[in-house]
Amino acid sequence: MGKEIRKIEKRLRDLLKNWSFRYVLWLSFSLISIIVTVAIGMFMNFQYSKRLDDLMEEQLASSVSQASVPLYSHIRSMLKASDALYYNVIRSAHFPEDSVYNEFKLVCEINPETIESIALFDDKGNLLEASPPSILNERIDIQKEEWFQTAIQENENVHFFDPKVQNLYVVSDNSYNWVIPMSRAVQIDYNGETIQGVLLINLRYSWIENIFDTADLSNIKIAMLNEAGETIYDPRQYLVSLGLEKDYTEIFQEQPNRDGSFTVKMDGEKYLVSSQTIGYTGWKVIGIGLDQEGTVSSLKGRLFIIMLFFILMTILLILNVYISNKICRPIQELAVHVHEIEEGNLDETINVSGSREICQLGSAISQMKYVIKNLMKDIVIEYEQKRKTELDALQSQINPHFLYNTLDIIVWMIENEQQEEAVKVVTALGRLFRISLSKGKRIIPLKNEIEHVTNYLMIQQVRFENKFSYSVTMEEGIGENATLKLIVQPIVENAIYHGMEYMYGDGEIAINVTKQGEDILIAVKDNGPGMTQEMVQALVEGKVVESTKRGSGIGVRNVQERIQMQFGRKYGLFIESELDEGTTVTIKIPAIPYESWEGSLE
Repeated sequence: MGKEIRKIEKRLRDLLKNWSFRYVLWLSFSLISIIVTVAIGMFMNFQYSKRLDDLMEEQLASSVSQASVPLYSHIRSMLKASDALYYNVIRSAHFPEDSVYNEFKLVCEINPETIESIALFDDKGNLLEASPPSILNERIDIQKEEWFQTAIQENENVHFFDPKVQNLYVVSDNSYNWVIPMSRAVQIDYNGETIQGVLLINLRYSWIENIFDTADLSNIKIAMLNEAGETIYDPRQYLVSLGLEKDYTEIFQEQPNRDGSFTVKMDGEKYLVSSQTIGYTGWKVIGIGLDQEGTVSSLKGRLFIIMLFFILMTILLILNVYISNKICRPIQELAVHVHEIEEGNLDETINVSGSREICQLGSAISQMKYVIKNLMKDIVIEYEQKRKTELDALQSQINPHFLYNTLDIIVWMIENEQQEEAVKVVTALGRLFRISLSKGKRIIPLKNEIEHVTNYLMIQQVRFENKFSYSVTMEEGIGENATLKLIVQPIVENAIYHGMEYMYGDGEIAINVTKQGEDILIAVKDNGPGMTQEMVQALVEGKVVESTKRGSGIGVRNVQERIQMQFGRKYGLFIESELDEGTTVTIKIPAIPYESWEGSLE
């Protein structure tokens, strides 16, 4: 027996080597599909077609009844509450001396899940009483409201209206809820005269939703329509509006006055419909059966289905386990090799057996592995060179002339016993170095960049013997946003060396950091000699070669390119300047929290 199995395995292995993977899958899945489709189709058509229709009709009627009965009961309760308010409260009150607020409030508290508000109006649309206390919306003309006109014109009945957004009253938090207006005409004793008024009870729309949510709607499409066949409530309304589901209420609109269970056709398909009218309102609850297969509840049917599927699945499992192992094992081995490559093990040897396509795929992945390995080596070398260049650029930010002059000033201060000033300059210089280095990071918090330029300005103010004054302001709460390092200092350098050089104590530099929408603006303003528009354009385009003897060597164009390379073309420098008026350079960067950048780009 064992030898026979091994012979079969060898023959199948040899067979798989010559067959394509696509053919193997097609043959196996076709066999399974034919068996399952034929077996289930014959079974369902021969045994349960009629039974399923009967069960669907019963389920439809039950689901519609589960929604209709509570709706009818609640509506009767609201009618009784309306009668009680009218005959026991309003009829015995003398307006405007008497108040019925407490009675209105009591009814609202008794029915918190059903009643949104109660209000009483006179025949001119003036509000006499309301619970909860409310202020009328001045933009609403009460006398033109449908519920008001209908109650006045048909004063013998209580009227229910389609759901609408409650905009009758002023709401402080602008949270307008959906309500169902219910109105009736009432007789009011006002200053000894009998006038006609309107009692308005706004029912909560969520009350209908809660009733439908508690109904058993499995495999049933259910909705509530008004007398015109328009939708009042449909749990699928949002999906219908997006076109993701059919508007099954069109089925009912063909026979709007029919109650009970009946069959209709739409788009060439037959649907079973159950309809029930809600008394006093004219509304109808309809249920539409769509999926008959899900309604099987017969015990014999369930046992038969389980037995059939057990036999069928046993056959399929035996067949598929044997074939699938032979087909899928090479794929699984290939997946293991690919996972090893994903983990970075590029030295993994790929040995794949199986059908022709899998062997070709294994060879291609093996070749790709070597290509990736070589590319990664090239990328690592290129990245190291680029990183070294960036580090060299960062380390050279402090110009030797600037450092020499600063140290010379510190020595002079110490010799002239200005120890406190010397300490301030040394501290500022140390902080300048610390932020300039920033542990090799290109992205730093905005507050660090502003601190860096503040220390730089302090040192330069001492170096230039107070030729200029400066101010730095930053809007509260934006210091934790991210920015490129050393983008403000080069702009300030230009302002000092090209704007403050001839000011003789009257120079001013102002840095203002603000947030505008989703962007951050860093404005550097000076009152120097300014520039012409031609000079500004040449400076932005990099046509002006800046001297690096006194500055950091990082020009305006350099800052512009760094910002746009990091954040995009919409960001960068914007220069405004007029001769003899000064210059304002605005740095625009996106407002992105530093936490979202930290560790991802460094």
